[in-house]
Amino acid sequence: MIKNLIFLLFSLSFIFCDLIELSNIIIREHTSIGHLLVKLNTSINQRYSYRFVNNNYREIQQYFSLNSTTGELRIAMDIDRELICIHHRHNQCKFLLKIFELYNEKLYYIPIIIDDINDHQPIFPYKTSEIILHISENSPPYQSKLFLQQAYDYDYIDNQNQLKYQLKNFDENFPFILELNNDLSNRLVLLLIETLDRELIDSYNCTLYVTDTNGHYTQLYIKIIIDDVNDQTPM
Repeated sequence: MIKNLIFLLFSLSFIFCDLIELSNIIIREHTSIGHLLVKLNTSINQRYSYRFVNNNYREIQQYFSLNSTTGELRIAMDIDRELICIHHRHNQCKFLLKIFELYNEKLYYIPIIIDDINDHQPIFPYKTSEIILHISENSPPYQSKLFLQQAYDYDYIDNQNQLKYQLKNFDENFPFILELNNDLSNRLVLLLIETLDRELIDSYNCTLYVTDTNGHYTQLYIKIIIDDVNDQTPM
């Protein structure tokens, strides 16, 4: 009964309290633990009691510590933007902390933005770092394409349009060029530009590099096998 009454009084205090909205606090991910974000207590002559208000961001509160007397809000755990905003990796990572001061009945709204740093390398969505593709030797040049999946990057600052692709280490007389498909799939394309002859060359090799804006890169080794067709006259 007493607990219910206290909860009711505490809830009613929100209705009549002063609302104070702070400016955005921007945190770079992996900022050192213990870093001071804000101090809410500006007077040493008054009594204060601060506490977090549970809301939709309750799981976020574990990353922060709050001094109940001084109102000092600090980082309590390593902040990994890609982990906290796992479903919003390519959108702004922003959430709202609510802190209530009991004696003066003030409710603080503190918007937190986690700023991304480029700490991930791009990844190709394949199970291994080497793939095998097939193409028929009678495939017509400039009409035949081999499709590849684009790489992805967990970092917010590296969206798909900022990743750079380059073919390297390809065999002599490599008969393909790399293009970006123009349809909505945004797949990568190896476009055939020369006639194939399996009896002369039965496979080609190359390495596809993807690089992000900070120079992190990943390699994908590609082997292209030329499938035989019956194009030889019997002797």
